[in-house]
Amino acid sequence: MIPALLFAATLASQPAPATSTWCSSLAQVASTAEQARAAGVSLDQMLAGLQELPPDARPAAAGTIRAIYTTTPMPPAAAGLAARNECEKQNYG
Repeated sequence: MIPALLFAATLASQPAPATSTWCSSLAQVASTAEQARAAGVSLDQMLAGLQELPPDARPAAAGTIRAIYTTTPMPPAAAGLAARNECEKQNYG
């Protein structure tokens, strides 16, 4: 299964975006995107997988993926933690 479909399946089963679980899912998206980038999966391929997500999940996931593909490399764990922290900051102040 390509990485985009893997995280799409994970996010599709998650609760609404306002919960901390949602932020954890974005952290998983960030980690998967970093791994896919390192494996040579293109940004377009990753973004194509977003069609499997619920419509309200797509913007956050797309932003996370674009950030991973356009910033300097960082380890997947650091990318996931950064995405979760940003998500929680935006949702919970």
